Amino acid sequence: LCRAAHSVDVLLNGTKRGTMLDQALMLDRLTARRPAHALERDLYCDDGVYNLDLDHIFYRDWLFALPAPVLPKPGAFATLQIGAYPVVIVRSTDGMIRAFHNVCRHRGQRLCATTTGSTPNLVCPYHQWTYGLDGKLLYARDMGDGFDPAAHGLKRSIASIWAGWSLSAWPRCRRRSRIWPSI
Repeated sequence: LCRAAHSVDVLLNGTKRGTMLDQALMLDRLTARRPAHALERDLYCDDGVYNLDLDHIFYRDWLFALPAPVLPKPGAFATLQIGAYPVVIVRSTDGMIRAFHNVCRHRGQRLCATTTGSTPNLVCPYHQWTYGLDGKLLYARDMGDGFDPAAHGLKRSIASIWAGWSLSAWPRCRRRSRIWPSI
């Protein structure tokens, strides 16, 4: 039974199912593609290709997050998942739209469990660490004398508004947009 299952795992192209394509193999398959035909199945659903897309596209450039009017007043938030990162985008009390990792810095609990809502502060449901809408840690119970709240604010993403659209990027996004020079 084990041998039969193993032989089923070998695909026609010589790679095993579950073996992720690396960048060189992915490029070989793309350049070998017949014009006007679909790509090979692996290029649509392989974990290695997905990870390369995240690393080379989605984690490096600006992404459309949501229309800015979705967050009409301070405290309004929306959540989304960008690859491995849960993100919360919130309108802060100064009217700015900010983006953070949607994870408490204490125990990694998700801060906002719903896709949209409104809140005066971002509060972790686990130990009630409380963050302001600017990402600063406001309250952390029983952390001791040497604890520095300023060192434990939420991890930021980059957020900006362009023509009524909220855009988000990761700290790895080093280039300024040529399309949106004000960003």
